Amino acid sequence: MLCMALSITDKSWKEAKRKNGFVIYTKQVAGYETKMFKLDATFENVKIAKIAGIIRDADKTEDWISDVIEGELISKTSDDKWLSYLLFDLPWPLDQREMALDHDITTNTPEEVFIKLTVNNKTPQKE
Repeated sequence: MLCMALSITDKSWKEAKRKNGFVIYTKQVAGYETKMFKLDATFENVKIAKIAGIIRDADKTEDWISDVIEGELISKTSDDKWLSYLLFDLPWPLDQREMALDHDITTNTPEEVFIKLTVNNKTPQKE
């Protein structure tokens, strides 16, 4: 499960890295080998609508998620909820990896947006 911009009040999150105004937190989730992570960042002089617009363009995912070489919309429930396919180009000796990712965007205020990205294990991967 991948999450961005979640509440910091949950004490189970541990700070993993801080760089260039970004703070990454991680926590272990029961039943999962990989840690959950969240990103906290403040952007000045940037409109939240512009950031959300970039994220809402599922076919442009490779522009904002590192190592994604293909992003494609699978289905869309609303402007704020959709399922996409991602193909990651990983460095040798790893093979490319693919996943289906649920996106859920909530705009709390004009200055705050909550973006939740969750791996969808029920969706079959592309052939």
